[in-house]
Amino acid sequence: FTDLSELYSKPENGGASKLSQVLNTYLGGIVHEILGHGGDVLKFSGDAMLVLFKANSSVSLPDAIHRAIDTSIIIQLSYGRYKTDVGVTLRIKIAISAGEVHFSLVGNETFSHYIVAGQPVWKVKLAERIALAGDIIVTYYGSYLKPHAWSYIHDNEYLWEPCPDRMHLKIKGFTSYWRSTKRLNFAEISYRDDQDSEDLLEQDDAIKIDSEMLAIRPRLKYVTPHSVATSLQKFLIKPVLNAVENNEPLQLLTEMRQIVTVFLNIVLKPRDVVELIKEINSIFTTVCKIVEGHEGIVNKLSLFDKDAMFLIIFGLRGLKHEMDSQIALHCACEIQERYAKNPSILSASIGVTTGMAYCGIVGHTVRREYSAIGVDVNKAARLMMAYPHKVTCDKSTFMMSKLDPAHFTLQDAIQLKGLHNVGPIYEFREFIAERELLKPMVYNYPLVDRDQFIEIFQEMVEDGMVIAQQTAQHARIIDIPNVQWIQNCLLIRAEAQMGKTRLMNEFFYIALRNKHISSLCFSLSLKDSKKPFSAASLCLSRPLGFTETITTVARQNRMKLYLREHKMEQHLSLLNEVLGTNFVQTEATAGLNQADRDAVRKELFRFLCQKTFQNLWVLIIDDAEFIDDESFDLFDVIWEMPQIITVLTVGYQKRLSPIRVRVLDSPHVCQVKLPPIETLLHKAVACQFLNVNAIPLDLERLLHTISNGNPGWINTFLLCLRQSGILRVKRMGYCEAQTEGYVFCESSFLQRDSLKSSSTLRPTLSDWRLFETSFEVGDPLHYPGDQTPSLFNKIVDVAYLTEAVDTKDYYTSHNLEAFHLMLYDSLSAFEQLVCKCAAFLGQKFLRASLMYTMATESEWDVAIAMKKLFDLQILSCAIGDFSEGFRLAQKNVNSGWLGRGECACIALDIDRTCKDLPKYAVCGYSKFNSREFHSTVYNLVTEEQKKQYHSNALEFIESETRKCNSCGATPFRNLMSSEETYEVQTDCRRAEESGEANEILLQNSSSVKSMMFDCFRRRRSSTRRAPVLSYGAYSFVSCNCNMILYSMFSEIVLHSKGAGLLEKCIEANIEWARICIKMSNIPKAISILEAAGKLMPVLYCSICIVLEYMQFRILIQKLITNNDFFQQIDTAENVALVTYLKGRLYTTEAKGKYCLGQFERALELYYRASRTMGMAFPRQRSLVRLKSTYYLSVVKRLLDPTRNGKPSSRKGLFYSLIVSQIASCFNGMHKLFVKLRDWDRAALAAVWGLKHALRHRKGSTVLVKSFANLFHTAYHLGFSESIAWMQERSLELVAENVRRIDADYLDAVVRYYTALFLCQTLRSKKILSIELGKVVLHINDKLQHQSSEWDIIPILCELLLSHRRIAETVQTLWTLQKLLVHQQNRTGHIWYYAICLDVLLDTSCCIESYRRCENFYFKNRESFPAQRDTFASARLFANLWLWCVRYGAWVAADNWLALLREYFALGVHDSTINVHTAIRIVEGMVLTLIYHIEARNTAQIRRVRAGIETLLGSVGQALAVNRNHVARFELMRIYYRQVVAPDSRGNACRRQLAAAAKGAQCRNDHLCHDHIRHTAKFWHRELPPALETFWLDHAAGSVRSDGASQSQSFTAGSPFGISNEQLYDYASCILNHERIYPYSMPLPRARFR
Repeated sequence: FTDLSELYSKPENGGASKLSQVLNTYLGGIVHEILGHGGDVLKFSGDAMLVLFKANSSVSLPDAIHRAIDTSIIIQLSYGRYKTDVGVTLRIKIAISAGEVHFSLVGNETFSHYIVAGQPVWKVKLAERIALAGDIIVTYYGSYLKPHAWSYIHDNEYLWEPCPDRMHLKIKGFTSYWRSTKRLNFAEISYRDDQDSEDLLEQDDAIKIDSEMLAIRPRLKYVTPHSVATSLQKFLIKPVLNAVENNEPLQLLTEMRQIVTVFLNIVLKPRDVVELIKEINSIFTTVCKIVEGHEGIVNKLSLFDKDAMFLIIFGLRGLKHEMDSQIALHCACEIQERYAKNPSILSASIGVTTGMAYCGIVGHTVRREYSAIGVDVNKAARLMMAYPHKVTCDKSTFMMSKLDPAHFTLQDAIQLKGLHNVGPIYEFREFIAERELLKPMVYNYPLVDRDQFIEIFQEMVEDGMVIAQQTAQHARIIDIPNVQWIQNCLLIRAEAQMGKTRLMNEFFYIALRNKHISSLCFSLSLKDSKKPFSAASLCLSRPLGFTETITTVARQNRMKLYLREHKMEQHLSLLNEVLGTNFVQTEATAGLNQADRDAVRKELFRFLCQKTFQNLWVLIIDDAEFIDDESFDLFDVIWEMPQIITVLTVGYQKRLSPIRVRVLDSPHVCQVKLPPIETLLHKAVACQFLNVNAIPLDLERLLHTISNGNPGWINTFLLCLRQSGILRVKRMGYCEAQTEGYVFCESSFLQRDSLKSSSTLRPTLSDWRLFETSFEVGDPLHYPGDQTPSLFNKIVDVAYLTEAVDTKDYYTSHNLEAFHLMLYDSLSAFEQLVCKCAAFLGQKFLRASLMYTMATESEWDVAIAMKKLFDLQILSCAIGDFSEGFRLAQKNVNSGWLGRGECACIALDIDRTCKDLPKYAVCGYSKFNSREFHSTVYNLVTEEQKKQYHSNALEFIESETRKCNSCGATPFRNLMSSEETYEVQTDCRRAEESGEANEILLQNSSSVKSMMFDCFRRRRSSTRRAPVLSYGAYSFVSCNCNMILYSMFSEIVLHSKGAGLLEKCIEANIEWARICIKMSNIPKAISILEAAGKLMPVLYCSICIVLEYMQFRILIQKLITNNDFFQQIDTAENVALVTYLKGRLYTTEAKGKYCLGQFERALELYYRASRTMGMAFPRQRSLVRLKSTYYLSVVKRLLDPTRNGKPSSRKGLFYSLIVSQIASCFNGMHKLFVKLRDWDRAALAAVWGLKHALRHRKGSTVLVKSFANLFHTAYHLGFSESIAWMQERSLELVAENVRRIDADYLDAVVRYYTALFLCQTLRSKKILSIELGKVVLHINDKLQHQSSEWDIIPILCELLLSHRRIAETVQTLWTLQKLLVHQQNRTGHIWYYAICLDVLLDTSCCIESYRRCENFYFKNRESFPAQRDTFASARLFANLWLWCVRYGAWVAADNWLALLREYFALGVHDSTINVHTAIRIVEGMVLTLIYHIEARNTAQIRRVRAGIETLLGSVGQALAVNRNHVARFELMRIYYRQVVAPDSRGNACRRQLAAAAKGAQCRNDHLCHDHIRHTAKFWHRELPPALETFWLDHAAGSVRSDGASQSQSFTAGSPFGISNEQLYDYASCILNHERIYPYSMPLPRARFR
């Protein structure tokens, strides 16, 4: 049982609530068998029970013994071995005896218990000690008058064998001669017995009992509520009794609560049974009285197990205190002192522990009781038995008691039965400290961080001395008005162990050093608060000269002397209780009423004080909260006297009544709160306590974390570490200690200046030297202040840790759980239920969620409870917004400005039944004011209740979560699964319902599409083409669904984990991380995924635990030897579930790493994901290419509409999910490989992903992404022409998806249309390309976060320009500007100016002048190096450079060329954008070559020609893959040949230009066609002169720069003097019907002539 308790104490095993569930199942079955065979359970005692088979008129003693033995055999057969889910096998041993027993009640009318005593009980106890697990022992010894149990049994009825002691028998089983005892009807027996009683119950008064309960306990039929209330209430402890009186369900009593367990074992001397019962009754009454005085509860009393054993509990509901551990120790010590010297008692041993325990109802339905179960409860019982004659406690009690360590003595370690790592054990001893401190204790070290309070005290002393001098001069007491600013009372409030007593001792020390001051210092205790005038007597006794030796007559004579001038001798008897006199009460005093007696007594006390306190007095009272009420009324006199300076220390503010608080709020009282020690001074407190110079850095960090600056707690904590052997002291050199990182304390804190010799010191009670006997021999005890060598040469003492400290084993000093529990216990049962359910919903919660979780519809009851919680400031309004209807996800709003009892919820819908209540009673969105209270209430609930509440909350979230209003406020159909998971599950269910296999392609529904989408049709085409959908009916610009999902998934993770749904918790974590990645919160996503990864092994283990332990071993063996058996397990979906979740986890984590730029880590995670899901991605490049070819053929077959293959067989759900997840994984790998420019692996990832998406997906986001990846790869690798039909087919598939449209899907469509757009440009399908490009921009404008695919903008503009659509090109640029308003992306701005220069260079139309483009660069030059997209920067610099080259601005051109070289690089599989930029550079280089030819610079000519030929070769290789700019490339190549090797006659040049023009016409490149024709005419002198120089005349712009100084321009000083009117701007172009004027490419002048 102890092993079971220790294992279940771990949270992962379910805690103590799971232990109670197992015990209820196990013990409940045993109890059921006992009751069913006519027995009764008299006593429960942990894992033991005392059972009675009663003999009466209907059942003889032999029959009763037969029933006992038969029941024992059945129990051993049924419950002899009970295997739990933590691997512990429960066994049972049974002892049987027979004879006469005495049943007696003990206690009084208010609280009673019952005991069973007699020889059979002692014999059973002895037999149980010799029994082993699985045994049934029967007594075999007795006498003639008291025969043994076996004497009533025939030997041949049972299999038996004698025990070695010859006093007991061991029953093995039945024999063939076994006779069955007559089964009587117990109901009839009970009825006949009740007929003999005088009081018969009316049938109408009987409680309605379940038939099954009645069958095993018939007497319940004759029990009435009245009889229960009157007869049984004295047997119920207070928490249960209060619950019964309030009609509270007993299930609500079940809690996980921190309690203090006290086990008391009293061993009595042998005596007669009757005398024993009388003695037990006396002990029980006394113990109950003592425990009740300390507000504890006696829960159990047993005689059969551990002599007279008491279980006492502190901290139960309604009886919780802040200092439960301290109160329990005081109570235990009082009990032990009471019985330690009792002659009739041999020993009294007590064990005390503190910890969490299951507190609730345990047992069978008809036989149950309130009990506490837990490891710490067992530990208290073990301490009680292991350390006799002592009060012992564990480490937790020692630290939580907050008592002076001098009360505790470390004990020798003893191995406790079934317990491990119990920690240090202490003996607690109560000692009576000196009530009056005659001289202060001298401490070795100065006070730390308390200088400000000493200054306050010294100021009070100085003011008091001034008043005392004035009093001496006038020989009278100066009357100080009430409004006087002088404060003569210092009230110090502080938590326990904060250093109040140490500070008080310092005040006493300061006062005694002044010879003009008299001082008195004493401390009070709880006993003083119960004794009238105790504090007043201590205040006056010593100033009056009263000692213990002075007689009563002398006291009376001295008082008469002091009071004779006041003539009040007839009332001196009123001071008898105050000063211990014995004046005779006069008739005048006897005739006074109570108020007059108090007034006269107060006046006498005033006269005594005036006579006694003539000079300046300092009165110091420690623990002033224990001042009795009578003395407190007299203390007004002392506080009104300015020559008396009073210092009060109050430990617990809760002990002060409101009346005392008002009195202490007087202006004469200076109230201060003792704050914690500053963080930087924690090391000083530690060094003082350990007598060392330095401590390790890890220890200092621990003190910062858990000490909260409490010096007493620091001392206790260090003492525990020292006694556990974790903390030790050693000597080393100062420099060595500095090198090893020890933290040194300032020397001023290690030596007190006022001390002359340490030999005269009186050690304080908290000095650790009191415990030096428990330390290891050889520990150096060194006072740092005793040495004064030089700093670097001295040897210092340092403390060091031998191992890491587990902070879970130590309670923190700042523990407010007790206060929160007291507040919680003050609530009603329904209010507590509201608190519990609200605690499960989080720090903030909705009223609707609370109602759903509570499963109640009573708005009124909940409103009344909420009103109470608001009034107590447990809850407050969190300001919910319901203006747009009910929303589960609310915004975080600062509600700190709200006053008490206010609700600021917006548009709150109040139920009509609650209209009369305050608004805050029906607050729609509330919050806990204290996180500690929230966690305390949450931890009260047992594990089973937690699962239920979390399940209710989870069900509410899943059913009530809605999309944002812009998305229709509809439910999320796939809230708890990814988009692909939802659709696969839907398809699998649909296939199962229809009985048909899933089809790959869906039929087109044109009617639905026409209603939902705007479709563009290709013009001038006779062939049918699938529509290009614009999704005009959708807009996600104002979508807030991601924020809603972020909030909801955090709640789902919390509740699914609390409900024990690990699968759902992991899936919710993954989805939560996916939302974080979409919101660019990558670090949060990574941390979430790490948490999910830690749950994966737990999920796998939980799947395996479903199988029995022995069966699991067999399964493992079969798994090793038989692959077919593994497939059987796989069909059970266990392995498939873990595989699927791990695949999703690794894939999502890889996406997060990709976003962080950790590409290598992302690649490894993608490889792991694919390998986990059974599709290991190859790493050899040859294998990659082979698989790419193979899977491309598979994809073609899947997409072939003419293929009439067999329908695919139906697959399981998890199989489909895994394959679907593989497609998602490969899509992510494709993106990574493209980033790494690894096109071979990118092609395999794209093809392989599409293959899985087509086979197990239908019209989903993953399918669209897979198409986009394939077409993007085909575009770059140059095989898009071969899969042109697949592009047409994909348009049909995408158009068919009308079931689910969301932002993610539209983003995938943007990527898909972009890839399709690029492919169509290569096929010269420019009309379709332009249409696709416009649709992409249109859809992109509908998304909240626009796609970063800026590549489509320049390509679309190129296509529009190739068709000479200048107006549409400008419209596209304006669209780009609109996108830039929503998304501040510098790349977009660069593209805008680069494309404007493209239009200027190709058409002469000036949208943005060269000057503006140049100024844009100068304004943003710092951000250019950080640009990720180098294509845009390269195009901008190339255009600026080409513009300068055309105009001959060679200085500026050199500058732009230097920048261009940093950004431009051309690859084989490069983008068409970069190819276009390369052709621009070729043109500029040819113009540069012409310049050098004319200058006859031979070296430069060779260099430039080599560069041109190299670049032409690179462009040619790129065009072999991407042939979008072939015509322009041919023009540049002809131009270069004409420059370097001109055709003298021009015929060849004409033919080449004509062929190039024809090629441009075939590719629908009208702009290039016009350029070629213009060039041919220019070279052959067929152009008018105005057209020859039109570009040069109208493309330069003004010299005036827009926004930049002329000195910033690379072209400063250039001879440009063209006015704005000469620009061929956009307006002029439109008026001229969009006519273009190409640049006339010149030839060298010598050759031109």
